Amino acid sequence: MKALAIDTSGRTAGVALADGYIVIGEFTVDSLGKNNHSKTIMRMADDLLRQSGFSLNELGCVAYASGPGSFTGLRVGASSAAGLAKGAGLPLVPVPTLDFMAYNVASFNGHVMPLIDARRSEVYTAVYGAGGKRLTDFFALPIGEALGVAKGFGDDFIFLGDGVEPNERIIRAEFENAVFAPPNLCRQRASSLGLRALRMLDEGFTPRAGAELLYLRKPQAEREREERCSR
Repeated sequence: MKALAIDTSGRTAGVALADGYIVIGEFTVDSLGKNNHSKTIMRMADDLLRQSGFSLNELGCVAYASGPGSFTGLRVGASSAAGLAKGAGLPLVPVPTLDFMAYNVASFNGHVMPLIDARRSEVYTAVYGAGGKRLTDFFALPIGEALGVAKGFGDDFIFLGDGVEPNERIIRAEFENAVFAPPNLCRQRASSLGLRALRMLDEGFTPRAGAELLYLRKPQAEREREERCSR
Protein backbone atom coordinates (compact mmCIF):
# COMPACT_ATOMS: atom_id res chain seq x y z
CA MET A 1 0.00 0.00 0.00
CA LYS A 2 1.21 3.48 -0.85
CA ALA A 3 0.71 6.44 1.50
CA LEU A 4 0.89 10.12 0.72
CA ALA A 5 2.14 11.88 3.85
CA ILE A 6 1.70 15.58 4.61
CA ASP A 7 3.45 17.37 7.46
CA THR A 8 3.07 21.06 8.33
CA SER A 9 3.31 20.68 12.11
CA GLY A 10 6.42 22.84 12.47
CA ARG A 11 8.66 25.25 10.63
CA THR A 12 9.56 22.58 8.08
CA ALA A 13 6.87 21.50 5.62
CA GLY A 14 7.14 18.14 3.92
CA VAL A 15 5.35 15.66 1.70
CA ALA A 16 6.40 12.09 1.02
CA LEU A 17 5.23 9.02 -0.84
CA ALA A 18 5.88 5.76 0.99
CA ASP A 19 5.24 2.18 -0.06
CA GLY A 20 5.72 -0.42 2.66
CA TYR A 21 9.32 0.04 3.76
CA ILE A 22 10.30 2.09 0.72
CA VAL A 23 10.30 5.89 0.42
CA ILE A 24 9.45 6.60 -3.20
CA GLY A 25 9.98 10.35 -2.88
CA GLU A 26 10.07 13.23 -0.43
CA PHE A 27 10.08 17.03 -0.59
CA THR A 28 11.11 19.08 2.43
CA VAL A 29 11.17 22.87 2.67
CA ASP A 30 12.11 25.01 5.68
CA SER A 31 9.91 28.09 5.68
CA LEU A 32 12.58 30.01 7.64
CA GLY A 33 9.91 31.28 10.00
CA LYS A 34 7.68 32.72 7.25
CA ASN A 35 4.84 30.27 7.99
CA ASN A 36 3.72 29.97 4.36
CA HIS A 37 2.75 26.31 4.42
CA SER A 38 -0.76 27.07 3.17
CA LYS A 39 0.73 28.49 -0.04
CA THR A 40 3.14 25.64 -0.75
CA ILE A 41 1.96 22.29 0.63
CA MET A 42 -0.61 21.41 -2.04
CA ARG A 43 1.78 22.37 -4.82
CA MET A 44 4.46 20.20 -3.20
CA ALA A 45 2.07 17.24 -3.05
CA ASP A 46 1.05 17.71 -6.68
CA ASP A 47 4.67 17.97 -7.82
CA LEU A 48 5.70 14.88 -5.88
CA LEU A 49 2.91 12.75 -7.36
CA ARG A 50 3.60 14.04 -10.86
CA GLN A 51 7.34 13.47 -10.68
CA SER A 52 6.98 10.02 -9.12
CA GLY A 53 4.46 8.98 -11.79
CA PHE A 54 1.52 8.20 -9.49
CA SER A 55 -2.00 9.56 -9.18
CA LEU A 56 -4.07 9.85 -6.02
CA ASN A 57 -6.31 7.03 -7.23
CA GLU A 58 -3.35 4.64 -7.09
CA LEU A 59 -2.68 5.30 -3.41
CA GLY A 60 -3.96 3.49 -0.35
CA CYS A 61 -4.26 6.36 2.14
CA VAL A 62 -3.39 9.94 2.97
CA ALA A 63 -1.57 10.54 6.27
CA TYR A 64 -0.96 13.79 8.12
CA ALA A 65 0.63 15.08 11.33
CA SER A 66 -2.12 15.32 13.92
CA GLY A 67 -0.12 17.16 16.59
CA PRO A 68 1.15 18.45 18.84
CA GLY A 69 2.80 21.30 16.98
CA SER A 70 2.06 24.70 15.49
CA PHE A 71 -1.69 25.32 15.79
CA THR A 72 -1.88 27.04 12.42
CA GLY A 73 0.40 24.53 10.74
CA LEU A 74 -1.55 21.55 12.04
CA ARG A 75 -4.80 22.94 10.68
CA VAL A 76 -3.23 23.56 7.26
CA GLY A 77 -1.89 20.01 7.05
CA ALA A 78 -5.06 18.37 8.30
CA SER A 79 -7.35 20.30 5.96
CA SER A 80 -5.05 19.66 2.99
CA ALA A 81 -4.89 15.93 3.72
CA ALA A 82 -8.65 15.71 4.29
CA GLY A 83 -9.37 17.46 1.01
CA LEU A 84 -7.10 15.13 -0.96
CA ALA A 85 -8.45 12.02 0.77
CA LYS A 86 -12.09 13.00 0.26
CA GLY A 87 -11.58 13.88 -3.38
CA ALA A 88 -9.97 10.51 -4.14
CA GLY A 89 -12.07 8.42 -1.73
CA LEU A 90 -9.01 7.44 0.31
CA PRO A 91 -8.72 6.60 4.02
CA LEU A 92 -7.34 9.35 6.25
CA VAL A 93 -4.67 8.45 8.82
CA PRO A 94 -3.73 10.95 11.58
CA VAL A 95 -0.28 10.29 13.04
CA PRO A 96 0.87 11.99 16.27
CA THR A 97 3.83 14.24 15.52
CA LEU A 98 5.99 12.93 18.35
CA ASP A 99 5.35 9.34 17.25
CA PHE A 100 6.71 9.80 13.76
CA MET A 101 9.57 11.98 15.00
CA ALA A 102 10.68 9.08 17.21
CA TYR A 103 10.45 6.91 14.10
CA ASN A 104 13.32 8.98 12.63
CA VAL A 105 15.72 7.23 15.01
CA ALA A 106 13.80 4.02 15.72
CA SER A 107 17.00 1.98 15.26
CA PHE A 108 18.71 3.73 18.18
CA ASN A 109 19.59 1.19 20.87
CA GLY A 110 18.17 3.12 23.81
CA HIS A 111 15.43 5.58 24.66
CA VAL A 112 14.22 8.39 22.43
CA MET A 113 12.87 11.79 23.47
CA PRO A 114 11.53 14.11 20.77
CA LEU A 115 11.27 17.71 21.95
CA ILE A 116 9.01 20.19 20.15
CA ASP A 117 9.43 23.80 21.24
CA ALA A 118 6.08 24.84 22.74
CA ARG A 119 7.39 28.32 23.71
CA ARG A 120 7.32 29.86 27.16
CA SER A 121 10.18 27.48 28.13
CA GLU A 122 7.94 24.45 27.59
CA VAL A 123 8.20 21.47 25.25
CA TYR A 124 5.84 18.90 23.82
CA THR A 125 7.35 15.50 24.43
CA ALA A 126 7.03 11.81 25.26
CA VAL A 127 9.44 8.94 25.94
CA TYR A 128 9.96 6.12 23.44
CA GLY A 129 11.74 2.79 23.55
CA ALA A 130 13.43 0.73 20.86
CA GLY A 131 11.56 0.57 17.57
CA GLY A 132 9.66 3.79 18.28
CA LYS A 133 7.34 2.28 20.91
CA ARG A 134 5.83 5.03 23.04
CA LEU A 135 6.29 4.45 26.78
CA THR A 136 4.48 7.51 28.22
CA ASP A 137 1.58 9.81 27.50
CA PHE A 138 2.18 13.02 25.55
CA PHE A 139 3.21 15.97 27.72
CA ALA A 140 3.41 19.76 27.53
CA LEU A 141 5.93 20.57 30.28
CA PRO A 142 8.74 22.94 31.25
CA ILE A 143 12.01 21.45 30.00
CA GLY A 144 13.22 20.64 33.53
CA GLU A 145 10.10 18.62 34.33
CA ALA A 146 10.24 16.87 30.96
CA LEU A 147 13.82 15.76 31.59
CA GLY A 148 12.76 14.61 35.05
CA VAL A 149 10.28 12.25 33.39
CA ALA A 150 13.06 10.98 31.13
CA LYS A 151 15.35 10.36 34.09
CA GLY A 152 12.95 7.70 35.29
CA PHE A 153 13.96 5.60 32.28
CA GLY A 154 17.73 5.84 32.73
CA ASP A 155 20.50 7.75 30.98
CA ASP A 156 20.61 6.18 27.49
CA PHE A 157 18.74 8.82 25.48
CA ILE A 158 18.84 10.35 22.04
CA PHE A 159 17.17 13.75 21.72
CA LEU A 160 15.73 15.37 18.61
CA GLY A 161 13.40 18.16 17.56
CA ASP A 162 13.44 21.96 17.49
CA GLY A 163 13.24 21.95 21.28
CA VAL A 164 16.79 20.60 21.51
CA GLU A 165 18.79 23.64 20.42
CA PRO A 166 17.42 26.15 22.97
CA ASN A 167 17.72 23.56 25.76
CA GLU A 168 20.95 21.74 24.84
CA ARG A 169 22.88 23.10 27.82
CA ILE A 170 20.23 21.88 30.26
CA ILE A 171 20.04 18.47 28.57
CA ARG A 172 23.81 17.99 28.71
CA ALA A 173 23.84 18.94 32.40
CA GLU A 174 21.22 16.27 33.17
CA PHE A 175 22.41 13.51 30.82
CA GLU A 176 26.16 12.91 30.64
CA ASN A 177 25.72 10.40 27.83
CA ALA A 178 23.14 12.35 25.86
CA VAL A 179 23.11 11.67 22.12
CA PHE A 180 21.68 14.21 19.69
CA ALA A 181 20.16 13.25 16.35
CA PRO A 182 22.03 14.54 13.28
CA PRO A 183 20.52 17.49 11.40
CA ASN A 184 18.95 15.31 8.69
CA LEU A 185 16.98 13.39 11.34
CA CYS A 186 16.40 16.09 13.93
CA ARG A 187 13.17 17.62 12.61
CA GLN A 188 9.84 16.28 11.43
CA ARG A 189 10.16 14.11 8.31
CA ALA A 190 7.19 13.37 6.07
CA SER A 191 8.82 10.08 5.07
CA SER A 192 8.77 8.91 8.70
CA LEU A 193 5.15 10.05 8.91
CA GLY A 194 4.18 7.95 5.89
CA LEU A 195 6.06 4.86 7.07
CA ARG A 196 4.57 5.19 10.55
CA ALA A 197 1.05 5.52 9.08
CA LEU A 198 1.49 2.31 7.08
CA ARG A 199 2.72 0.50 10.17
CA MET A 200 -0.32 1.74 12.12
CA LEU A 201 -2.61 0.31 9.45
CA ASP A 202 -0.74 -3.01 9.54
CA GLU A 203 -1.30 -3.08 13.31
CA GLY A 204 -5.06 -2.64 12.90
CA PHE A 205 -5.57 1.12 13.12
CA THR A 206 -8.98 2.22 11.83
CA PRO A 207 -8.71 5.18 9.41
CA ARG A 208 -10.76 8.29 10.18
CA ALA A 209 -13.62 9.74 8.17
CA GLY A 210 -12.58 13.30 8.95
CA ALA A 211 -9.57 15.20 10.21
CA GLU A 212 -8.78 15.26 13.92
CA LEU A 213 -6.04 17.09 15.79
CA LEU A 214 -4.20 16.56 19.06
CA TYR A 215 -3.84 19.70 21.16
CA LEU A 216 -1.99 19.42 24.47
CA ARG A 217 -2.85 22.96 25.50
CA LYS A 218 -4.95 25.89 24.32
CA PRO A 219 -3.71 28.21 21.54
CA GLN A 220 -1.49 31.05 22.77
CA ALA A 221 -4.00 33.76 21.82
CA GLU A 222 -6.69 32.03 23.88
CA ARG A 223 -4.37 31.58 26.87
CA GLU A 224 -3.34 35.25 26.77
CA ARG A 225 -6.99 36.32 26.60
CA GLU A 226 -7.83 34.20 29.65
CA GLU A 227 -4.85 35.65 31.52
CA ARG A 228 -6.01 39.21 30.80
CA CYS A 229 -9.55 38.39 31.94
CA SER A 230 -8.29 36.88 35.20
CA ARG A 231 -6.34 39.98 36.24
